[in-house]
Amino acid sequence: MPQDGDFLGVASVGDNAEFVFLDYVRYGVVLCVHLRSRVVEKVYEQAPYHHGFFRMGLSHIHVSPFMMIWPPVFPALKRDTIKSNDPAVL
Repeated sequence: MPQDGDFLGVASVGDNAEFVFLDYVRYGVVLCVHLRSRVVEKVYEQAPYHHGFFRMGLSHIHVSPFMMIWPPVFPALKRDTIKSNDPAVL
């Protein structure tokens, strides 16, 4: 349960500040906050170390946000580039 004085580090900020990743060191989790909708999602949780405690020095992780189209569109395979005679292979 969050308490007063807990430390939240800014791990990364998305394009146009639409979202931000926060590193919650005390519990070993990374949270994604969508700023427009004010929705918070837990996107990463560090595995417990010994007896349920987290390694405080190792909880800082590198986050590299990127944008992509969804659903992804893949180029169609050209049939003449495949060297197989098997009709089951496209």
